Amino acid sequence: MPHIINNNEQAHHVVTNMMEKQGDKFFKLYEEALTFDQFVEKIENETNKTRFLKYHKRAKKLAENEELKSKLTILNHDTYLLAIAADWCWDSQSFLPTIQVISEMSPRISLKVLIKEQYIHLQPKVNGGEKQPFVWICGTDGYPIETWFERPASAYKLYGELRKQLGWQDNNAFYREYRKQFLKNQDQYYLDAAREIIERIIRANYVQSASRRINTKK
Repeated sequence: MPHIINNNEQAHHVVTNMMEKQGDKFFKLYEEALTFDQFVEKIENETNKTRFLKYHKRAKKLAENEELKSKLTILNHDTYLLAIAADWCWDSQSFLPTIQVISEMSPRISLKVLIKEQYIHLQPKVNGGEKQPFVWICGTDGYPIETWFERPASAYKLYGELRKQLGWQDNNAFYREYRKQFLKNQDQYYLDAAREIIERIIRANYVQSASRRINTKK
């Protein structure tokens, strides 16, 4: 029996050490990552930079949404959002500002950004392709719990419907029409994205509330 106890204790120490390293690894990466403002400041293409600034200003309307504000009041654990994004990407331009506004709405949420070209080795594959922005929603000790990527379901629906009408060839005509239709309901797509992301943040909060590791950590 003493031998078994010692083995259990040893295994416990090994697992604890692995967990601590995981957290250290995450926070080292988080420290390297950029704030939203730093990310935008580094953009060399003025058209792209202008879009990020313009869409951030527009997305700030979300901070006045009572539904979203009410949902965020339940958070009782810190949540770290780590996004990988590209300044040339339309979806990054559109929705990274939305994610930033969400982080501005609660002291429990913080956002850092990785430049895709510098961290391509970390870019996950989704449905066989690379989707950005890709966001890891991580707990207070740095463990990833949830993810969100690219655009809300409503924008995917629009994209798919237009593809059925206009075909699957990659041409400027399709992208012009998609952006035209998107911009007609831009605020709604921002709201849809915010709802999806906040729901994932809330789920991550509940996961943390049920975590022995987090709630018994000294």
